[in-house]
Amino acid sequence: MSRGLHPIISSKNNKTTCLENSLRTDMPSSSQKSRLGKVILLNDPMKSAKKDPIPETRLIKQHIREQNEEALVRTFCVSIEKYARQKKFTIAEKLREKLIELVPMALTEIVQTGEIIEREKSQALDPERMKPFADLYRQLSESEAIALFSALIHMEVPSNKPVFEQCQFDNRLYFIQSGRFILGYFDIAIRQHIDCAIIQKGDVVGSDAFFHLSCHTTTLTPIEKSGISVLHKNDYNKIIREYPGISSKLKEFCIGRKKTFNIGKSESQARRQYKRYPVDMNGYFSMSKEHGGVSGLTTAMNVVDFSAGGLCLITRNMKPEAAAELHQSWISIFTTSKNGNSGKNIKITGKVVSVRQLPFDECAIHIQFKKPIPESVLKNIT
Repeated sequence: MSRGLHPIISSKNNKTTCLENSLRTDMPSSSQKSRLGKVILLNDPMKSAKKDPIPETRLIKQHIREQNEEALVRTFCVSIEKYARQKKFTIAEKLREKLIELVPMALTEIVQTGEIIEREKSQALDPERMKPFADLYRQLSESEAIALFSALIHMEVPSNKPVFEQCQFDNRLYFIQSGRFILGYFDIAIRQHIDCAIIQKGDVVGSDAFFHLSCHTTTLTPIEKSGISVLHKNDYNKIIREYPGISSKLKEFCIGRKKTFNIGKSESQARRQYKRYPVDMNGYFSMSKEHGGVSGLTTAMNVVDFSAGGLCLITRNMKPEAAAELHQSWISIFTTSKNGNSGKNIKITGKVVSVRQLPFDECAIHIQFKKPIPESVLKNIT
């Protein structure tokens, strides 16, 4: 007896055209989006889909055209188990999501494929790769540990080729498995590269850029062939939706391991190009274009420091999704300087290079100007 395919499959009017389009490797047109709603593409887990497509896609399309529910479910189950055994969990999970979407009444198979994926994830745990970070995994439940470890990508990196560089935006967290690295930065004031730490097995690097929507303020370079495990932000967001407790535990672990990098710096070793002046200027900002055209709603803020190259402002009650949208966008800032007896209205446009959540629902936003402000103008502001 048929368990009932998704209405899109069984509809005589739409036939199977919509479903076939939902399995294409390219994005659906606007008309298709309106009929299908949110479409999960089979090739989404693999960015290089054209180079390495999922071979089952064609067979799945064929079963949909033929309205062969039994064969469709069987193909999904075989494919999910195959990719799970190959430790390609992202692909296996995407296929299972598509099974749930297309044949929601295949309850037995949906449960079984979920168990297969979890079993393979558990068997994929590598004690040797987990050992350097035992303090972290001891804090996690068994399910949390499996979810986190399964999301990691393990790779080797050659010597003298930077893993990430100063001022680069990144969405990865790096767990050092083997080898040695130099963590350093280029000091513009003295025109010299400064080495500030040796990074080795058991260290975690990149947490500021990963957790706080910021660019790297240092460069990480292996000095010998080394091994790393990488957590991508998209995978992190996915696992904390299911296991929210991982978030605080991972952040606390990174803070503890960051002590390795806290090496004293003299005043000449500043990583900022321009001197920053503390200020206290109220105003508001709005999303804009690069050349200053204002668009969107305004948000109240307070400018707390100013330099020739940029500024830092504080705003309140900014939701994480709004902060993510703001990151690397252009905004226009409207404020009034308090220099002298009379205030001076200021409007300036800059690019958001860092967004950092602070205690008490506050958020620090760092702005970089397209061109530095002349020193004479800066004196009138500060």
